[in-house]
Amino acid sequence: MSIGSSIVGVADDFEGLVELKSNASWRDAARGAKFKEMIKRVGHEDGWAYCMSFCEGVWRVAYEEAGKDFSVIGKMLNPSVMSSYNNLKNAGISLRPAVPMEGAIFFMQSGASGNGHAGIVTGFDGKFLSTIEANTSPNPKDAAQDRDGGAGTGGVWRKRRSYDFTKRTGLWLKGILNPL
Repeated sequence: MSIGSSIVGVADDFEGLVELKSNASWRDAARGAKFKEMIKRVGHEDGWAYCMSFCEGVWRVAYEEAGKDFSVIGKMLNPSVMSSYNNLKNAGISLRPAVPMEGAIFFMQSGASGNGHAGIVTGFDGKFLSTIEANTSPNPKDAAQDRDGGAGTGGVWRKRRSYDFTKRTGLWLKGILNPL
């Protein structure tokens, strides 16, 4: 099994997990406890947006289960989307692959702000990314604007995102980190 498939497998374990308390607790107690343990392990604090913590946690689990070294990439990722993106960019890592791979982390920025959103790529058809994302809502009316779903609907959901790096006022694709 490839590391990308392993990453997607770990992420899939949490699909459909719904928030009870925004950014702090989840409906399914057993999966919620496993989720919370995973994101706490990468430095997440209750109340913070957890999309990037989900990505880093999923990668850490998949890399460890595959017996692969996570230490180098783990030093560059943190609970902040834009800080993680900038750490990778400053390290000279390519974040605009011609072909996003299964298991990649995508980074989106909200306009020109320091806010962003991240998720795991599950597939790519040449124009769109299929994804699994945390701290988002199901079935958004406008996926370009969608990020935090909030208590009652927010959680871990599958999405489809345009593979377009055009800067916008809402969320726009900033970069993609393929599995190393």
